[in-house]
Amino acid sequence: MNNFKKSLRYICLLLISIVVFLSQLSIASSEIKADETVIIFPSTGYLDQKTNHWIIPIHGWIFELENSSIWQSSIIATLKNTLELTDDENSYFKQRVQQFLVDNERGKKIHLKINDISFQSNSSRENGHFYAEMKLENSGHYFKNPDVTIKAHDKDELRTFEGIAQLIQPKGISVISDIDDTIKLSNVRDKKALLHNTFLEKFQAISGMSNVYQAWKEQGAKFHYVSASPWQLYPALHTLLTEENFPLGDFHLKHLRLTDQTIFNLFTAPEDYKISIINEILARFPERQFILVGDSGEKDPEIYANIEGNHPDQVLHIFIRNVDNENNESERFKNAFSKTAKSKWTVFSKPEKLLTFEINQ
Repeated sequence: MNNFKKSLRYICLLLISIVVFLSQLSIASSEIKADETVIIFPSTGYLDQKTNHWIIPIHGWIFELENSSIWQSSIIATLKNTLELTDDENSYFKQRVQQFLVDNERGKKIHLKINDISFQSNSSRENGHFYAEMKLENSGHYFKNPDVTIKAHDKDELRTFEGIAQLIQPKGISVISDIDDTIKLSNVRDKKALLHNTFLEKFQAISGMSNVYQAWKEQGAKFHYVSASPWQLYPALHTLLTEENFPLGDFHLKHLRLTDQTIFNLFTAPEDYKISIINEILARFPERQFILVGDSGEKDPEIYANIEGNHPDQVLHIFIRNVDNENNESERFKNAFSKTAKSKWTVFSKPEKLLTFEINQ
């Protein structure tokens, strides 16, 4: 019996040692190493009026820039052949394709901080993306200074990675905007032109759209950018929106791993993805009204009509940028908006037309 107790005690001590060892490994693996990069994407916090706390969803990406490999070389060769690129001198190609070929860091819990409050993300997924949710007690301070900074540091605290979360009040006007061919020239319907614009050219804003969004921002609007673009393009998209003076907003992009088979399908099948994301935004802000802005290049009219049909009180207006030389009387728009009041949707070619729309009606 004594031998049994001794054996049991030994097993318990061994198990405790294993748990401690694994926990130490977990802590070590959660440190951001010197060769790793963290992106904390812009987010929006919403007020839980039942608990009087701000809820801040946090989403980030941790990865290491990868050296050359057979897989990378294959993807690069396929892209270069498709794009008829004869050399590697195009700087945009180098920057953008690199984001698709990084070494995503899996199983890391990122140590984050808002003000003086520290917390930890969930373990990063296979694609390097990690998530967390922060709760802040509500106070008047956050209405006066609605932007909060989210920080992460590397192992030696030599580098700081930052993201911004906007705290959006329960009532007001928000704009949900598509990106490709709505505020950025992409030519989504022409796959070769799309790839050319995505990998070889400086991103170009649709002229006049930033002026419209800034005018709406001055009237109090907040912004959400929802697109079928992949997350790997976020750095370049963020640069475009910053340089062209678009308002700050959160991003909702698509997860994608680039393979030979997906090169021609970077932006496909946005319907289910966009509908679920937009429904989630509307659910977080049930007392706000929304302006939906998209284009006629793919399915935005049909997607937005679906959203309006299910949330007529929340959707204030739908704007569709015309990329096909159609008008409000075309069969496509008549069918798409057959159940939507004519006063609630507009097809436009010139962004200046939107400047006459007063969002505080």
